[in-house]
Amino acid sequence: MSLTFKQSSIEELRNDWNDLVLRSSAPNFFSTWEWAKAWWDVYGKGKKEWIWALFSSGELVGIAPLYLSGKSLNFMGKGFADRLDFIIQRGKEELFFEYFLSFLLNDQSWELLDFSELSAQSSTLQYFKKFSPFSSLRILPQSKLPFLTLPSSWNDFLKRFNKKRRDKVNYYPRLLSRNFSWRIEEKNDKQLQEGLLELYRLHLSRFKKKLMPTPVLLPSFRDFHLRLAEELSGKNILKLFLLYLDEKPVAALYGFEFGDRFYFYLSGQDDHFRQYGLGFVLQTFAIKEAIEKGLKFFDFLRGMEAYKLHWKPEVEENVRILAHRGSIKSKINFNAKIVDHALVHQVKKWAGRI
Repeated sequence: MSLTFKQSSIEELRNDWNDLVLRSSAPNFFSTWEWAKAWWDVYGKGKKEWIWALFSSGELVGIAPLYLSGKSLNFMGKGFADRLDFIIQRGKEELFFEYFLSFLLNDQSWELLDFSELSAQSSTLQYFKKFSPFSSLRILPQSKLPFLTLPSSWNDFLKRFNKKRRDKVNYYPRLLSRNFSWRIEEKNDKQLQEGLLELYRLHLSRFKKKLMPTPVLLPSFRDFHLRLAEELSGKNILKLFLLYLDEKPVAALYGFEFGDRFYFYLSGQDDHFRQYGLGFVLQTFAIKEAIEKGLKFFDFLRGMEAYKLHWKPEVEENVRILAHRGSIKSKINFNAKIVDHALVHQVKKWAGRI
């Protein structure tokens, strides 16, 4: 067995990247080539690709999908991805981290390591604790992610809930039918750009009314998802459902279907029709469709909002890895990030997001 550990790039690894994601122990949409490529195209300015790949007898078995911002080393996708990690073939984790952490110790291009939104169940934590030479290593709680483990049938899913909840599943569609001609439509590739613009409009109208911050206000965020839609064209991964009342789009649900999981990423609705439970109707539709397709999980992603908890989800946790070495400046930045992290974490608690 010959091993090669070398620096690479997004473009060089394009043909093998997603195959490795699917061979990893925890296939994850936010680790896909398309997500990394779209993110880099929109947010990569001023940053340096820092991607290292491990090959065993010519076969790709591990990727460190990282970038440098100044002297800070981070996961690609940082900021808008809910699950980030190294991409490693199942069973090759120890081999990969022996190479990677040995290299990391000797590489002088970084001083601050900041790996966010890493699953608390990830083997990365195990191997960082085992092999990491950094006395400054800190592992901090970051996010909670509710998700549903899906049964094989819709009827089995409904049995999880009491009669009041089951009646609610039927109540809102009947109420809509009494007052409107309504339908739910999935947008295809040719309709995605128009559909995403409707999603942004519906999402922003609600958040502006509540005077709440949302990343959709950022032009770069909207540009990123339009770019992502282009990269995912024809791959049946990006999912966008619009709910129409009398041919007017009044609610939208946006997510991704990858592996055995549906990722519910963003939604929006017209508050003029709030009494009709539009968001609930779309969630019900998406969950039922995921079950009928044989998916195993419906992932609500970051945040413990009440509309997610009503489905009685299980909850996973994400953590953040911080470490530093080198200059006094890196130590100051390290301590500042710890303080900032604690403040943000407390604000999320107050807001009921974790």
